Amino acid sequence: MFTDFRHLQKVKLKKLQKVCDRIYVFIHVEETHIPVQLVRKMQKWGKRLKWIMVDGAPIEEMNYHIAFYLGKLHEKTDPHIEFAILSNDEDFDSLIQFVNAQGRSCIRVRTRKQTEAQPAQNDEPQEEPAADASDVAHLDEMQHVARSKPSFTEVTMEMFGGVSPMSMRATGGTAVVADPGFSETMIERTAEDTLRRLVRSGNRPAELETLKEYIMLHNEEVASDEVIEKVIQKLEAREAITVKGEEVIYHF
Repeated sequence: MFTDFRHLQKVKLKKLQKVCDRIYVFIHVEETHIPVQLVRKMQKWGKRLKWIMVDGAPIEEMNYHIAFYLGKLHEKTDPHIEFAILSNDEDFDSLIQFVNAQGRSCIRVRTRKQTEAQPAQNDEPQEEPAADASDVAHLDEMQHVARSKPSFTEVTMEMFGGVSPMSMRATGGTAVVADPGFSETMIERTAEDTLRRLVRSGNRPAELETLKEYIMLHNEEVASDEVIEKVIQKLEAREAITVKGEEVIYHF
């Protein structure tokens, strides 16, 4: 799931944990008001949550960064993994329709019920009223829009009895739980990208820890300790590198 900090504050995180395995939260580097209670709740997500710091862009342009990261993950993750964008912004709808057309289920989830349009009293733009506690819907009340496939809730109920992370999928009639956000395809592609980048740049991190940092730097949208370890294993399996203790030997 992809969202920005302002939308994250409008949902119950306990509900969110039941329907998604991984969440990317986009937040401006100058954000100074982060509720302590929210931080404590987010700590329970551990490595399943990634904060994406956005610098130099106004808050209203956060959507561009979300779209960019979504595209990067779309290229690297298994197409069976469902994407969701937590947002009230309809600007995402055309992107979501495009992602669905590429064969991946993608939905937009609103955080509050949209009120019926009121007839305009004059030609001046109407200011949207601030949302209060009664406006904010729980996740089980959220409305899904801009999708051509069954809803997130329908898929969950049909396949996994009501509790299904996004990375679950049916294979050969059997429900299989993939590691959160990690697919074999993603690991393979990350290893390929890393190898190409190492060859092209001529960079050869001599220490294992430095190589891990290198992989993290260039794949921050998906990287975690687990992913990095698997990428290194792939590089070793291809005989591109040999790891001896903390030393890395390159064969290219």
